[in-house]
Amino acid sequence: MHPIMIAEADPFYAKFYRIKLQDLGYEVEFVTDGQQLFERLHQQPYALIMMNVMLPKKNGFLILEELQSTRNAETPVMVITELAQEKDQKEIESFDISAYFIKNITQIDEILDAVNELVGKPEEVRKRRSQEATPEPTGQKKHMKRGKS
Repeated sequence: MHPIMIAEADPFYAKFYRIKLQDLGYEVEFVTDGQQLFERLHQQPYALIMMNVMLPKKNGFLILEELQSTRNAETPVMVITELAQEKDQKEIESFDISAYFIKNITQIDEILDAVNELVGKPEEVRKRRSQEATPEPTGQKKHMKRGKS
């Protein structure tokens, strides 16, 4: 499974989301500004992009506009922001995002449930990955040693 990318300028929230997701078994990367995010989105695929639109250097609205030019064009995007005005909500929702949450109103469990829904629970993802890695039968018999070792 590809890692989850967190783009959050606020150190408290960046660390909080990272710890919560890692505790659940997700691999996580994070950046603190929009320019770093945009560069990373060109370099590697992610399972999910969790981002605040209020980012320094390159704001999240620009990132959302330019996302289609990256290798993560099909990656689900979750926006978590403090922008709660109706005009901001409409602008955010005009983009092809998978989930939208307002900070200080949304409980962390709602965010984690959305991550599980969008990406899958870590144990489910690991199981799928191991099943995908299981080689197809070749018709050859395998001899297994039985008995005491």
